[in-house]
Amino acid sequence: MDDTEDYLSILYVHHDAPVEIIKSSYRTLMQRLKQHPDLGGDHDNASLINQAYTTLTDAAKRAEYDRTRTAARKPSKSRRPKSRTNRSSAPGQCVFCKAPQPKTAMPKEALCDNCMSPLYRSEHQAVETSGRRALERFAKQQPISFYTAWPDRAKSGNTLDISLNGMQFSTKASLAVDQLIKIDCDACRAIARVAHIERKGRSWVVGVEFINLRFEKAKGTFVSTRA
Repeated sequence: MDDTEDYLSILYVHHDAPVEIIKSSYRTLMQRLKQHPDLGGDHDNASLINQAYTTLTDAAKRAEYDRTRTAARKPSKSRRPKSRTNRSSAPGQCVFCKAPQPKTAMPKEALCDNCMSPLYRSEHQAVETSGRRALERFAKQQPISFYTAWPDRAKSGNTLDISLNGMQFSTKASLAVDQLIKIDCDACRAIARVAHIERKGRSWVVGVEFINLRFEKAKGTFVSTRA
């Protein structure tokens, strides 16, 4: 494996993501976000996405990738600067509205000028805040607004649980598994993927995994460590 490539970041998944989530992310990138060359995507980007998918869904290749990735993280004089592989910047476009974005590294506060979605990958936020009192303690239940398309009218919901990786919320709006949504609330701004949805009475309980994330405040701790 080329140690300059982070297959987890390429597919927008966390290190412990199951194969089902990896496959879901791959389909989303290739089809919904039109990264496949037949849908207008760049051939080199599609090849990299395919390489990441093939590696992460094959048990033997994944094990070798994990070993190489762990070794690459050990300090050494020959290791490239961290900024070289920092994938906090958007890969040429906003994940949600597809507006063009600079390909240079961006600060974690960066937002899309078009839809105001965060451009910082969620796994970087999780790594930088894990184990620290770096986040304000937010109430588990708070109102949120979310968008299923841009521009579109915001839909409403109420959070049930928030973590570094995602959230659960209730809403009367119907969503679909793998659907991308943009979330705004007091705790954060996020682009998220619907991981599961369940009918509860007259509402839906929706679980989402963060893709891009920006915390609105930075003090204290989170309310939970699970999504």
